[in-house]
Parts: sequence; C-alpha cells; structure tokens
Amino acid sequence: MIWTRKPSNARFSRGHLPPGQEPAGVRRRAAPDSGPVDSEGHHDPLSRRLPVGRRHRRRRVFVLTGALVFSLGAVVMALASDVPLLFAGSLACSMGIGMFAAVDQALLLDVLPERDTEAGRYTSIYNFAATIPQALAPLVAPLFLGVGVTAGEDKNYTLLYLVAAACTVLGGLIVLRIKSVR
Repeated sequence: MIWTRKPSNARFSRGHLPPGQEPAGVRRRAAPDSGPVDSEGHHDPLSRRLPVGRRHRRRRVFVLTGALVFSLGAVVMALASDVPLLFAGSLACSMGIGMFAAVDQALLLDVLPERDTEAGRYTSIYNFAATIPQALAPLVAPLFLGVGVTAGEDKNYTLLYLVAAACTVLGGLIVLRIKSVR
C-alpha cells in the first residue's frame, strides 16, 4: 500500500503509525501491480513467488534442479576463458544456490518430526549441520588448489570448481532419497 496525502503526493511510511491508524487527510490506494493483499489490506509481494513448490507439489525436483543449475554454473566458471563467461557462471551459481536453499528449507520444514513442539530445536540442528561444510571448505580447498601445480604456477581453480559441482550434484541426489515428500 502507498500512503498519499490528498493535496500533494507526499508519501508516508506505515512503520511510523500505530497499527490500524491512518494519517489525517490521507487516503489509501493500492500500488500499481501490487499483487496479492492480505486480510488487513497490506501488500504481500512474496506470496506470488513462494508457492511454486506447493503449486507443483514437488520439492525434491526443485532442490535437484537448483543443484544442477549451480553445478552448471560451477563448470562454466571452471572452464571460463574470459570475464563474461565467468560472470555468466557466477550468475548461474547464484540462481542455483538460491533455488536450492529456499526449497531445501521448505523441504526441511515438511519433514520435521514433532513439528508443533520441537521445530526450533530441529531447525537449529539443521542449521548447524549446514554450517559444518561451510567451515570445512576453506580448510579442504587448498588441497585441490595445489593438485598438479608446481612452484610459481597459478592455483588449480578449475579442479576446485569441478569438485564443487560434483559435491553439489551429490547433495541434490541425496535429497531424492527422502521418501516422505514429493
């Protein structure tokens, strides 16, 4: 929603008003192409993007697709010979990890045991488990960077990106073993 003053086009932030109050002399109008509005009349921009997995009733496919898009981007970055290809690979990696992470989180919430009473506990265990590879990757990466490199040569980033692509595909394939959701 956009708050506009009737005589001028001054806009107000809703955050400065108590809930349920409107400024004097102000009318409420919908923003152009604002999308869905909740029961209180507030604009909800995320509601158009969130239900993709629910609409198709398949989450594992989206996790695997995200892993494959990330892996494709990593392979493009590994084999890139110029900067535009490197940027294209980076864009694909960003899109893939965005899809993977969002749908993976939704998948996690679908398979939580004792969802009503212990959701916070299991979500924190998941977050801790997801942090372990992020902490170990900088320790393991030098092993791959040094493979096939002699003194004075560049590091082997090609191998590092190919290993990252392979690990991501394996992570996406492991999600296919979850049988309680589609």
